[in-house]
Amino acid sequence: MYGSLYYLILILQPNEYTRIRDRYPDAYDDIFESNRMPDLLYMLKNDSYKPIF
Repeated sequence: MYGSLYYLILILQPNEYTRIRDRYPDAYDDIFESNRMPDLLYMLKNDSYKPIF
């Protein structure tokens, strides 16, 4: 959170990814499958994650 700005990263099981992406596209800012958590953590740690605003 930065001031009043929020960015929600939704982490899902791989079998839920497509259903949630298609059914609730406005409920999150970004979506990741749980099996990609190491990639997400690496990007967040190394400041290489670029949110889409």
